[in-house]
Amino acid sequence: MVQRAEGRTRRRRAWLGGALALVLAAGGLTGWAAATGTPPFDGDSGQESYCWGAWTQDSGPRVLGGDADRRTVRQSAPTTDRPRGTCTVTQRASGSAGGGEQVAYTQRVALRYGTLPRGGAERRAWLGEFLSAQAERLPDGLPGAVGADRGMVVLPKRCDVDGRPVAVTLRAHSRGSSTGGDTANPPAIGTERQVAEMLLSAANRGMDQAGCAADDQLKLTSAFPRGGEDAKRTGADRTSPVPRGVCAIPGLRGGPDSGAWSETGADDRLQVCTVTKRSAQGEEPELAGQFLAVTEPRLVALFDGMAGSTAPARGWRGKGTLGDGFAVVRASCADGEGGEGGGKRGGAPGGDAVFFQQLSEGMRKAADPSPERVFAGGVDAAAKRAGCARVTPAG
Repeated sequence: MVQRAEGRTRRRRAWLGGALALVLAAGGLTGWAAATGTPPFDGDSGQESYCWGAWTQDSGPRVLGGDADRRTVRQSAPTTDRPRGTCTVTQRASGSAGGGEQVAYTQRVALRYGTLPRGGAERRAWLGEFLSAQAERLPDGLPGAVGADRGMVVLPKRCDVDGRPVAVTLRAHSRGSSTGGDTANPPAIGTERQVAEMLLSAANRGMDQAGCAADDQLKLTSAFPRGGEDAKRTGADRTSPVPRGVCAIPGLRGGPDSGAWSETGADDRLQVCTVTKRSAQGEEPELAGQFLAVTEPRLVALFDGMAGSTAPARGWRGKGTLGDGFAVVRASCADGEGGEGGGKRGGAPGGDAVFFQQLSEGMRKAADPSPERVFAGGVDAAAKRAGCARVTPAG
């Protein structure tokens, strides 16, 4: 009886997601909901603009298109005295699906300008959200990554606040509801390039507002890699059910709560492996595990203050910690102790490298023979791919 009820719930959630997609695609929506907010306009032109003037109506993905009264904007722009800002664009729709059932849809895109969280747990959650293996690394040497539903770019050092790097992030969430219940929907904003263009436009506008803009604005000049060897090398999505070995890291195994894994290609500036937990149909999956290897200097700066001041254990190079549930090591890519602030643009031997791992309780228990040994194996493999000297103890 319980199993049949759960099956009906899953089928209803799946139907709801499909019905919402049909409602949105049909164009003949009824009852668009307009919420209160602050829809600023671009001068006297009547063209609506959003998020500190970074985006304009009909300038990109669907969330920016259509009538202005279908959209709510709440924003706080960064300033020279207060270099942090937020903006949330919310779009709501409602209409009739098959059988006459009323369905409603809400998509929310949240933009943030500011330094990373200071707290350890909050910083690790931020890294798990925005350095995902399902995202593409930005081309043209830009320090960031974007996916269909999120994006992140680290700003130039001139924008640092009290020595801390500033990042601009973009994140989408989507929910639908009907008489059958609520569900999360695929929260895609658009293609990776569309998301990247929105992200960089907001970053440039944010820098201007915060007083750290320069003539060399952040911009895309190259295409995202697609197909052939380029995709394999720079971040093709290789999601699959979790095997006994994950991302070619010896002993890294999916735990009982793990659902799928993804890894980037052999990019020496940013190597990412992420594992997500199994989730109910229609719900966004939670992070179960993550391994990162980073040599791009501005991305390395995201880990400032995390590695501590001592070696993680006997025989390791650099500084770091092997904590409960996470591990981090920062070392010179060349043979040396390393330290914060080193490295040349683009990331290469001679600059610093950071290796980071965080695992859920289920993945920690499944790690063979231990999370610390799994981390050491991952560091060895990633350091070799990046052209770095050995970081772990020999032997």
